[in-house]
Amino acid sequence: MVNRFQIPVPQGSTWKRVQASLACFLFISVCMPLWICGAGCKTESSKPVSPVKSTPPVRIKTDPATSIFRVIEDLEAQRSLGNGKLKRFLSDPDPRVRARAALAVGRIRDAGGIALLSPLIKDRSPAVKASVLLALGLVREDRHLEAMNALTQDPDALLRQRAVEALGRIGSLRSTDVVIPLLKCPDQGVACAAADACFRLRDARAVEPLLKVMKEGPSRVRYHAANALDRLLVPEVDPISNRPRDREPEILAAMEAAVPGLLRAAGDEDPRVAMAALTALARSRVVPEDSGPIFKALENENPQVVVAALRAVAWQANEEAVKAHEKLLSHKDAHVRWAAVKGLMHLHDVVKSAGEGDMVGGVDSVLKRVLESDPEVQIRGDALAALALIQGPDALGGFRHFLKHRDYRMRSSLCKAAGQVGGALALSFLHRLMTDEDARVRMAAIRGLSRMGGTKATHRIFRGLEDRVSGVRGQAAEVLRDIGAPEAAGPLLKAYREDRTHRDIASSEARYRILQALVHLGGKRYVPLLDEALADPSLMVRESVIEILEILNGFRPSVEYKGPSSFSGRPVPKNKILGRRPVVILYTPRGEIHLVLYPDHAPAHVRTFLALVESGFYNNMTFHRVVSNHVIQGGDPEGTGYGALDFLLPDEPSGIQFREGTLGMAKLGRDTGCCQFFITLTPRPHLDGNYTVFGQVQKGMGVVQKIMVGDVITKAIWVKG
Repeated sequence: MVNRFQIPVPQGSTWKRVQASLACFLFISVCMPLWICGAGCKTESSKPVSPVKSTPPVRIKTDPATSIFRVIEDLEAQRSLGNGKLKRFLSDPDPRVRARAALAVGRIRDAGGIALLSPLIKDRSPAVKASVLLALGLVREDRHLEAMNALTQDPDALLRQRAVEALGRIGSLRSTDVVIPLLKCPDQGVACAAADACFRLRDARAVEPLLKVMKEGPSRVRYHAANALDRLLVPEVDPISNRPRDREPEILAAMEAAVPGLLRAAGDEDPRVAMAALTALARSRVVPEDSGPIFKALENENPQVVVAALRAVAWQANEEAVKAHEKLLSHKDAHVRWAAVKGLMHLHDVVKSAGEGDMVGGVDSVLKRVLESDPEVQIRGDALAALALIQGPDALGGFRHFLKHRDYRMRSSLCKAAGQVGGALALSFLHRLMTDEDARVRMAAIRGLSRMGGTKATHRIFRGLEDRVSGVRGQAAEVLRDIGAPEAAGPLLKAYREDRTHRDIASSEARYRILQALVHLGGKRYVPLLDEALADPSLMVRESVIEILEILNGFRPSVEYKGPSSFSGRPVPKNKILGRRPVVILYTPRGEIHLVLYPDHAPAHVRTFLALVESGFYNNMTFHRVVSNHVIQGGDPEGTGYGALDFLLPDEPSGIQFREGTLGMAKLGRDTGCCQFFITLTPRPHLDGNYTVFGQVQKGMGVVQKIMVGDVITKAIWVKG
C-alpha cells in the first residue's frame, strides 16, 4: 500500500505498523505545513525571511532643564526669588539654566537678586554673560560699568551688542566715550545698538558722529542713526504732570546744526532712513532756508515717507505748505490723506490769513469733498474738524445733523470741532454729547470742553468723574489736571475713594490719573492721600505713587512689593500649546493678519493671549488707536484706551527687537499688561526692553499698514497644528 506521498508502510508486526502511522502523522501535521510555508515564501521573494526580533519599549528622554525653566517661570510671575531657589539656579552646571535664571532676576528687579549676578558677569559661557547684561540693563544697574565697557570689545558679537545695549539703558554719561566709537563697528548689530544707546544717553556729543554714520554707514545702521537723532528730540515726560519736560539746550543747539545733514538724508534711497530724517526735521520745528528736499519727499513712492514729509512740511506754515496738503487729499493711501487733513488743521491760521481769495475757497471745496466722499470715516471726521477751524463758529450750524450720526467717530469729531471753535452753540453741542450712549463720544466731549475753558465747561467736566466707564473718569481727571482748576480737588478726591471702594466701577488706570491730577494741583498737600494709596489694590497705582513720593520727598519710600496677588486670575488656554510657534489669525474687513507667537520668550503673555483668543474675547473688538508710522493698537473691551480685565501680566522683556510687524503688549507702567496689544508699523528701537515682545506678523503686513481707527477684528482664531 502506498499513500499519495509515496511513503512506504511496513508489512510486519503491529508495532511496526503503529510506528509507521505515527511517523506519517507527524510528517503531515508538522513538517508539511513548514514545507508549504517555505515554498510559498520563495514564490513571493527569493530572499530568506529573517526572524522577527522583539524591540524594547522606547524611552523618551526629557531635558532636565525644561522642568527647571517652569520653576523659574513661576518664580518670575510671582516676582519672587523663591527663598534661595533662584540663587541655586544661578550656579547650576547647565549654562542654559544659569542664563534663564539671570534673565529672571532682571525681570523680577529685586535688589537682592541683582547682587547675585555679580559673579556671573565673568561666567565662562557667553550666553550666560549675555543674559546678565540684559538683566543689568533692564534694572539700570550701573555697578558693573567697567566690566560692561570691557565686554564691548569681546570677540563674541552678541556679547558686544548686549553690552552696548546695557550701557544705553543704564544711561550713564560716563559711557558716551565708549559707545560713540562703536558706531563705526563692522558688526552691524553692534553699530545699531550703539546708535540706539546714543539717544538713551541723551548726550549732545553724539549728534555729529550720528550724522557721519547716517551719511556713510550701511543702510540698516543709517536708519538707526537717523532714528537716534529723531529720538534725541523727544523730551522726557514729567511723572506728576505727565507733560513733556523742556528739551536740553545743548541737544537743541546740536540738532539745529544737524539740519543740513537731515535734509540730505530726507532723499535717502532707503525709505526707513528718509522717514526717520523727516520725522526728526518735523520734531525739531526748524524751518530750513532750503526746504526743497522736504517737498521733494512728498513725491516718494513709499506712503510712510510721504506721511513723515507732510509732518515736516506743516511746520513751514506758508501757502506752499497748504497747497502741498491740499494736493495730497486725493492720494491713494489712506494714511497719507489722513496726514494731509490733520496738516490742514495745523495750517488753518495760514489759510484764514489769506482772506477770501482762491486759497480759502479751494481748501474749503476740497475738504467738503473729503467730508462727503472719502471712504475712511476717520478722515471724514477730521475733515469736519478742519472745516470748522477754517470757517469759524458759524460753520457749526451746518454740522448739526452730525449730532445723530450713526458712527461714533463722526460724533467724536464734532466734539473736536466744537471745542476748537468755541461759542454758545459749541457749548450746547458738547453738553448734549456728554450724555451720548458711546463712552468714546463722551470722552471726546470732555476733551472739547477742556479746550473751551471757563467755569461752565469745567463744572460739566466734573460729571465725567462720576461716569461708570473708567475711560470717561480717567479722561476727566486728565483734562482737569491740564486745566489746573483748584476747585477740581474736591471732586477728584471723592472720585478716587469711590473708585477704590466700588468694585463694579473700579479701574486702576482711572485712579492713577486721578491721583496724578490731585498731586499736580496740590503738591505736598496730598502726601497723606498718597501714603493711603500705597495700600491701593492695584500694583500700577502703588508703583506710580512710589515714584511721585520719591519726587516730592526726595527719597524712595520702602514698601513691600506685592507681586503675586496682582498676577492671579489670568486665563489659561483649554488646549495644549502645540509646537514652539503657535499661530493666531486676526480676520478684519481689510484682510487677514497672521501672528506667530513666541512662548519661549514670553510664556505668560502667549498663554494669556491664546486663552483670550479661544474664549472669543477679541471677536468684534476695534483697533482703537492708530498712529501712522508707529503702531496700531486693539484689544480694549471698552474701546476707549482705558479698558482692561481683572488681571495683570508680569513684564517679560527680552533681547528681541521691535521690527516692522512686531507684536507687543500695551501697558501703562511696570507689570500692567493685560489684554491690549499693539503691532508696530515700522522698526521702533525705543520700545526695545521697555515692552514685552510676544509675537510677529507672519503674513498680512500689507493689511496691518491699511488699518485705521475703528476697524474691527471680526474674528480671532488659534490655528492648531
